[in-house]
Amino acid sequence: MTEGVRKYFKFRLIQIVSIFLFFFIVLLNGCSGSSNTVAPDLPIDGYDLLVPGCILRWDKNYFPVKIYIESAPAEMSDEGADLSIIDNAMIKAADIWDGIDPDIPNAFDYVADENSADFSVRWIPMLPDHAGTAGMCIIEGSKARSITRIEIYWDYIYGSRSLKIWSGIFSSVLAHELGHALGLGHSTQIGDMMYEANQGANVEISDRDSEMLIWLYNQENYWPIVPPKP
Repeated sequence: MTEGVRKYFKFRLIQIVSIFLFFFIVLLNGCSGSSNTVAPDLPIDGYDLLVPGCILRWDKNYFPVKIYIESAPAEMSDEGADLSIIDNAMIKAADIWDGIDPDIPNAFDYVADENSADFSVRWIPMLPDHAGTAGMCIIEGSKARSITRIEIYWDYIYGSRSLKIWSGIFSSVLAHELGHALGLGHSTQIGDMMYEANQGANVEISDRDSEMLIWLYNQENYWPIVPPKP
């Protein structure tokens, strides 16, 4: 097996491992609360919520949610990556959800001071127990939930790919994880931003993604997503 083929199959592990890790974390908390926070039938087939069966979202009046994006690690430059292009691509990913719901013209604001952010986006080296995972949205709580951080996993598997693919892949991964941070779960439809497996670079918000987000943010009974306590 050539090195390129080996790296390709390692990357495709994202399609399996990230699904199980994501749902393992959110299901630890379950869906507690009164019946009026249990989701009715969802409007989109093959789409789920952040915590399956639970209506969980930010209060519309809270937007924009403030996020801090950690600079790409210096080790990535060893593989010829221009870190400034990666940083800019990551920041751009925060804009992709703007204006999907007319009442939320600005979903996320990038802030330079981590102490003023509602949650952070961090680069994490690929660890053995996260092998094949591109990113993860970490939540905590039982009723009101907090997005404590988003982790983006980097690995030298990306090193042999062009700079355009580097920045595009990481930007798409972050945009997907930010969808989780808004309260969206996974989709089973290829082409959706929230499709349950990583689709590579340059994925756009689909009509299904938009319809699901608008539906979610028009539900009046919900558990709130709140900033983590200091």
